[in-house]
Amino acid sequence: MKTRRSLFLMFCLLSGIALLLGGCGGSATSTPGTVGEWNPVITNAIGLYNGTIQTDDVDCFPTGCPTGQHKLMTRHDATITINNTDNEGSTTAGKATNVTMSKYTIQYRRSETESQPAPVLSTRTVYQTFSLPPRVATTFSVDMIDIATKQEFSDQWLSSHAVPPDFPVRYTVIYTFYGNNAFGNVECVVTIDVRLGNFISLAGTSGTVSTCVAN
Repeated sequence: MKTRRSLFLMFCLLSGIALLLGGCGGSATSTPGTVGEWNPVITNAIGLYNGTIQTDDVDCFPTGCPTGQHKLMTRHDATITINNTDNEGSTTAGKATNVTMSKYTIQYRRSETESQPAPVLSTRTVYQTFSLPPRVATTFSVDMIDIATKQEFSDQWLSSHAVPPDFPVRYTVIYTFYGNNAFGNVECVVTIDVRLGNFISLAGTSGTVSTCVAN
């Protein structure tokens, strides 16, 4: 009798835990940093120089070209692919719905294991609207490092106030996308590791391009 009672109590305890866990909100997701009822899967995230070369090396200095040439200082974008997949683990719905993104923030962080100090780059907010249809992998371009941020980096470097021993300097670009779908607000975090430095050529997945052009 005592054994039966112990088994009954154990069953009740496990059932209670299962109910507690089953009642927790939030969605099942394969992407860390996701908020809301959806399941984004990041399949590609890489820097994009001058709209042609996929590379995570970012040129931030206007000098270094041979005589008769100058740097083509342009914004360094990024291309990201997000698959808005079915959310089978959701407590509300089992299928993906259309997501509309309205803005994103960009942070530039150094790893705690990297040498310090390094130029501190300002967080940016960009208002850009785009849609992520359900069950489709959507590729889109976003800002990554604009001219002002490049200037911010080079000014601090040249002033010798923040010069780590590693050069080019490694950062992680952290995007947080904000939007909504049929169930409410959603968020998604995407990261890209980059190197900021003085490059006269950039090697990418589709070839190499010079950052110098004729005067």
